[in-house]
Amino acid sequence: IDAPGMIQKNACPKNSGVNEITLSCNIWEDSFDMQHPWLNCLVRDHCNGDSPDEYCLRMLGQLELTIRNASSYEADKTATQAAISSGLATAFGVGISRVKVLQIRGWPVDPATVGALATKKVRIRRRRLAEGGLLSSFWNDTDPVVDNTTSTSLVKFLVENLPPTLLPSSIPGRTATLPAQMDIALGKGTVTSVQVTSEFGNVHWVKEALTPLWDGYHNSQRSEGDADPDA
Repeated sequence: IDAPGMIQKNACPKNSGVNEITLSCNIWEDSFDMQHPWLNCLVRDHCNGDSPDEYCLRMLGQLELTIRNASSYEADKTATQAAISSGLATAFGVGISRVKVLQIRGWPVDPATVGALATKKVRIRRRRLAEGGLLSSFWNDTDPVVDNTTSTSLVKFLVENLPPTLLPSSIPGRTATLPAQMDIALGKGTVTSVQVTSEFGNVHWVKEALTPLWDGYHNSQRSEGDADPDA
């Protein structure tokens, strides 16, 4: 058996199913002691068992956008949300239907989108989530859309069915194109810079992450609606 040839074949597979990606990642990381140059090895960690699909990865993220033209940004929630979705789809090379804007701070959570994700019937496998940050809670509707002090807007989003060739290390560079993409829709100079925080998992993890956020937000909205205005 041509062992070096077999290693090369397995390290650089022609197909990119979960089994091929797992074997290739093991070779690059264990034998070569290197990060895989073109495959996302999180597929190996999350896309097996109940999720045997190389496109199973999801990314939950939070954007911090620096806003120069707050009037344009805040004028129309639907237009701003569409600009963010379109920009993220272009940046990550996915169809726009895979991008879900969960909430723009200061505007309500989309109940149809988040409610469906949080109540999707999947078996949850417990995984420790990062405390605080993007998975801590949704924002109150009374928070500012654009913070007057920092001129920033915060956005929670989800990208489904990530291509296995989308490397986590490429995310900051890809999202750097977002201001230019958004300016096409909202006007030149509306968004000047962006920072992104992200975490990855499969559909089970998304449900586990979003369910307590959705329950907390839903309950707070109900409490506010039931409050006695004369109290």
